[in-house]
Amino acid sequence: MNEKKQGTPRKIYSYAFKQQIIMEYDNGQISRRGLARKYQISSTTLDRWIEKYSILAKNKQMAENHSNDPQHKIKRLQKRIEELEAMLEIDDMAFDIFEEMTGDPNLRKKYLPESLRKDLEKIRKKRSK
Repeated sequence: MNEKKQGTPRKIYSYAFKQQIIMEYDNGQISRRGLARKYQISSTTLDRWIEKYSILAKNKQMAENHSNDPQHKIKRLQKRIEELEAMLEIDDMAFDIFEEMTGDPNLRKKYLPESLRKDLEKIRKKRSK
């Protein structure tokens, strides 16, 4: 009844092997796709290793995070807006729960500034659509 699926066993690679591959990548000797084919590893695994161990990837990420280039700045700000909107949505749900638990439908009015209440109203309208 309770049969587990038998997939391919998970391969375990040594740290030295990973470093060898990342060194080839960092030196520009071969592309990601070429590395994946050469060593018969999945591109997802390779991408994870590059993100974790590659000096080039870390330098690129740092440059993007600290760049004053308008495209990078816009991308960072859009990501931050998404994070803040998610936080507002969580706050709104928390107020729904507190209002339900206390029976006081005016908690938002009592404890939130008017601008934040308006933002929460917008989010509630979006959620109800």
